[in-house]
This record gives sequence, C-alpha cells and structure tokens, in this order.
Amino acid sequence: MIFGFLGLLCWALVVAHLAAKRVYAVVVGAAHGRPSRAAAVAAGLQLGGLLAFGLCCLAGFALARHFDAAWHAAFAVVPGCLLYTPLLVLALPGAGGYRHVRGDLGDAGAGPRVARAAAWAGGPVAFLGMIAVLSALVVTFDT
Repeated sequence: MIFGFLGLLCWALVVAHLAAKRVYAVVVGAAHGRPSRAAAVAAGLQLGGLLAFGLCCLAGFALARHFDAAWHAAFAVVPGCLLYTPLLVLALPGAGGYRHVRGDLGDAGAGPRVARAAAWAGGPVAFLGMIAVLSALVVTFDT
C-alpha cells in the first residue's frame, strides 16, 4: 500500500508540473485582477475537484456493495485519485508555505494580492482533498 501512495504522489507531481501553467492561467484569467474573485475561483476549482472525486468514491463504494466485494471500489476510486490528486497538489503549501504557489500564479500574470488570495483560498480546500484521497485509498485497499 505504501508503494501505491508513493506512485500516486509521483504521478501527481509530474502531472501537476506539466499542467501548472494552464491551470494557473485559468485562475488568473477568471480573477480579472480582483483578489476576491481569485479566491472564489481557486476555492471553487478545488471544491469542484473534491466534489467530482467524492462522486467517484460513492460510485466505487456502491459497486463494492452491489457486488459484495470491496475490491470493486477500486474501479472508480483509483481513476478518481489519478484525476484529482494532481489538481490538489497544485494548491498545497510546500516547505516555504504558499510561496511557490504565489510565484507560479505571479508567473501566470497575477499581481501579489491576487496570487496571495488564490493561494490562501485554494490551499485549505486542497488539504481537505488530501485527507479525502488518503481516506478513500485506505478504505478501498485496507480490506
């Protein structure tokens, strides 16, 4: 199970690195230079991803219950993890806090206030998403 977590983390970091400019450009473009809109867009992006991941998990757990075999949940939970984890990695703080997120948003054209608002709004939701992903994986594969 540890190797699965490490593989998922590597996958998320690689895909997040490849998609960062596009995702941050969407956030900056939708913000129109307003910190409040940047915060709403960043939080909304993370909440939308979390909601979609939650629906994948519900579908997986419904499959497991229907077929009376817990491993059937993996057919929906694993693809949900592979799609959602790169998005949540983009908003998580690193060793320097949100400095790298703010820097990437600044590279995408955001001002300092807009970048700060987006980073601080998306980060806590991404942390909840990380808890959801780890919980879903443990429930799916710990049986």
